[in-house]
Amino acid sequence: MVSAISCFLKIRSKGDVMKNKFKILFISFFLLTSCSNGRTKSYENNFRKNQYGNHVIAEAKLDYYGNLNDVEKETEVIVLGKKIKQNLSTIQKNNGYVNGVYTISNFKIEKVFKGNFKSGDVIDVYESAGIDEETGKIYHIAGYELMEKDEEYLLFLRHSETDPWYMISGLKFGKISLSGKKSEFRIELEKADHYPESFELECKIREEAIKKYLKNN
Repeated sequence: MVSAISCFLKIRSKGDVMKNKFKILFISFFLLTSCSNGRTKSYENNFRKNQYGNHVIAEAKLDYYGNLNDVEKETEVIVLGKKIKQNLSTIQKNNGYVNGVYTISNFKIEKVFKGNFKSGDVIDVYESAGIDEETGKIYHIAGYELMEKDEEYLLFLRHSETDPWYMISGLKFGKISLSGKKSEFRIELEKADHYPESFELECKIREEAIKKYLKNN
């Protein structure tokens, strides 16, 4: 029998709730508990909506970010650089069910636009996605995708109030890929019309950020 399980989650860093504006209020997603030929139409619709191959989306309600200024208001550090290492993801489970996920990545700074850093500094960045090594599934909070290693990003960050790492302002909105390349997962989401408004805003904020920080520098 297949059943859909709705889970309420709070994204925590070592047990402490994130207190940033982009704090996730709740996440609900559907997990496969067993398989049979008796799948209900309702379950199949929900499963298709939230899982794409090995990728599972944890839906989240976020505060609204309509432009670059909204992201900048929540930002303490703005840097250009590359992800040089991705540490093992933390997958929090309760009775076999995933109820929290994140990955800490090492980011090497190439240029500083705001903040007390210099070129060559390496900082830890909290990413709202993770890979479950046991199942091979990749969990994405609100569709957030892990940064690609050795790709350049412009990051808008703020320091965690409880831990030694930095959080991305606006979740995915504060992560600007310079290459603009789309992953197969992203292409699938766009084909499925998943997060259409969010994608439009991401594109708008990306263009504003590149124009302001990179085109004239």
